[in-house]
Amino acid sequence: MKRRLLLVGGALALAFPGVAAAATVDVAALDDGGSFRFSPPDATAAVGDTVAWSFAGAAAPHNVNLVPPGVDPANAAAHELLGIAAPAAPAPLTKVLDKQGVWLYYCSFHGGLAAGGMSGRVVVGDVPPPPPIVTGPAPDPNTLAFTGPFEEGDVTAPALTRLGLLAGRRTVRARFLLSEPARVTLRAGKRSASRTFARAGVGNITLTKVTAGKRAITVTAVDASGLASRVTKAVRVR
Repeated sequence: MKRRLLLVGGALALAFPGVAAAATVDVAALDDGGSFRFSPPDATAAVGDTVAWSFAGAAAPHNVNLVPPGVDPANAAAHELLGIAAPAAPAPLTKVLDKQGVWLYYCSFHGGLAAGGMSGRVVVGDVPPPPPIVTGPAPDPNTLAFTGPFEEGDVTAPALTRLGLLAGRRTVRARFLLSEPARVTLRAGKRSASRTFARAGVGNITLTKVTAGKRAITVTAVDASGLASRVTKAVRVR
């Protein structure tokens, strides 16, 4: 919420001892891909402050209807139509809040005060804070029956421990302890071999036709969520 001081007679009202400066509460009408809403939907103010509803970023026409404190929200005839704003209107609609309590406001073109409608409120003065409101369209329910690792929230990569490498004549054999089912790849330069392990436990994999000499061997394990871990060791291949 942005609050700015109003100029009174060319000087700030704060210049007068004991007089609180009036402020302006800025509220923007937003059209987020057809999701019409006011931002912020909840604001606070003091008696005498001004609310300014701006529409510079709006792509559709809107209006602002006010429900002052003590007025029945269901009695639309008693609500005050503050004005109608064209798309991208440069000038805001404004209102001085002259009464303590909860002021409701809404756009009757886009849902009004109904659940999920384009609405908001300003709490004026020292009143008990009401519960937060919900504005904008309700989220689409997730109707997918998917129960895979992403839905379950898997964030742990498979662990490769007790890794041992045995180098032979142009071969490297890796033996390791795997913490969960995963696909394991053994790589030396451009040569690689892969094997899928359906359960956790001890595993081994052999890579052939490895160029002789001191080689960097990398063992990588990737689980069903795409999470990976890798270990690199150097061995000398005959």
